[in-house]
Amino acid sequence: MVSNSAGMTAAELAADLARIGREYADDPQYQEIRKELPEGWPF
Repeated sequence: MVSNSAGMTAAELAADLARIGREYADDPQYQEIRKELPEGWPF
């Protein structure tokens, strides 16, 4: 699991991904990359 290899709990990882989504929501490069991920992806 990604959280294990990053030394985090699953909840901590989900919180970081949500934060990244908020911080970069207006960034064109983030938006381009985000389009490639499934809608339910956690950020």
